[in-house]
Amino acid sequence: MIRHIKEIAGSGAAIRIRERTQACSSRLRNMASHVFPLLAFASLFLAAAVLAAPVEEEGEVEERTSFAGFRVLSLTPRSDENVKLLRHMEEAPDTDGIDFWASAVAPNVPVTISVRPDLVRRMLQL
Repeated sequence: MIRHIKEIAGSGAAIRIRERTQACSSRLRNMASHVFPLLAFASLFLAAAVLAAPVEEEGEVEERTSFAGFRVLSLTPRSDENVKLLRHMEEAPDTDGIDFWASAVAPNVPVTISVRPDLVRRMLQL
């Protein structure tokens, strides 16, 4: 391609193309000198994170929690009384099985909760 440009525009165009190519190469080398150390650091960080991860010992079984049957409900209080009721439910110590993902703040602002299977029917009746 450079030979073709020489024929069309003369040697001045080829020199400009060579200078631009050299400038681009210089920029790439400069950029690589900044990127490679970051990649090396990221690799070391990832290796450290993997090595620091807890390892199960032989024979140890990880206990898993099942959320089968749980429901996530979005409740929208329509009045200040509904907001007070939801706040009371959230703060009450005997509401085991209801997990508030967001607090009731005002009427017409949805509240998301997770409900244990045996409490789903009762919550849907509210």
